[in-house]
Amino acid sequence: MLLKTVLVPIGDAMQSETAVQQAATVAEAFSGKVTLLGMLQPGEQAEAQGFIDPVAWNAARTRKHAALTEVVARLEGQGVPVEMEMLDVSSAMQVLRHVDAGHFDLVVVSEQDAVLRAMLREMLTYSSTPICVARGPAGTRFRRIMVPLDGSQRAECMLPLATTLAQSLGATLLLTHIIKEPEMPQRMSHKAEDIQLVEQLLDRSQQESERYLNELVARLPVPAETYIAVHQSIATALQDVIRQQAIDLVAVCAHGYVGLPEQPLGGITNSLLEASPASVLIRQDLPSALPQAEFEANGRHPGGG
Repeated sequence: MLLKTVLVPIGDAMQSETAVQQAATVAEAFSGKVTLLGMLQPGEQAEAQGFIDPVAWNAARTRKHAALTEVVARLEGQGVPVEMEMLDVSSAMQVLRHVDAGHFDLVVVSEQDAVLRAMLREMLTYSSTPICVARGPAGTRFRRIMVPLDGSQRAECMLPLATTLAQSLGATLLLTHIIKEPEMPQRMSHKAEDIQLVEQLLDRSQQESERYLNELVARLPVPAETYIAVHQSIATALQDVIRQQAIDLVAVCAHGYVGLPEQPLGGITNSLLEASPASVLIRQDLPSALPQAEFEANGRHPGGG
């Protein structure tokens, strides 16, 4: 999968620099282009009692356009092909319909942008396009990409995309598997044979995990490392690995082995979205159909159309 068309929705240009620069990094690697999608923030439309003041609306749109023009100039100065578009109705569904209509390969959003942060979970629920939540300094480049794996085919769905990114960016993959420590009843006396049984189970799990990850690495066309750890909490362990291994990007499928289809994100993916210090690239493996009701709602604005 080539990531040649990258969309960056922007509510607040000042809070979106990390997303813009990380999108530019990806676009450069694939000889692609970045499209900036400006959106009016809630309140900018000066709506009162159901009426939008057309003067205030146009003034807000002009300010947004000017701010994005400055971002376009910076990217063009870096030699990055870039386009600018405006979205007059700011909602997650409208952004996703824009993504589908433009056939974008990747969406990059800034977690610091309050407008996008409010839309993010809804976008992740319905998007069939990978979404990258940009974190870290604006100059962060993806040199180390972690792919958490639990042995399921769902989790492995991110490997092709992560591998393509690593190839184009010259990055190293880190395939990570966390073995959850078996739980023993607290009130039960732990006999020697019980402890031995747990140790045997962990040894077997580690051996199988090593075999599994090594087989995957042998098939990858990029530099790759493996990391296996035993921990009481898989989510906590992954956060530790991200920090200890200087990970720049975590590539993860929305659901893993135990992920429930009715939940937009599995527990581990949700924890990474909430707390990962690195950028997180999420692919929804079970996207829901976009709600038709919102699409059919009146989206006209005072500027016409």
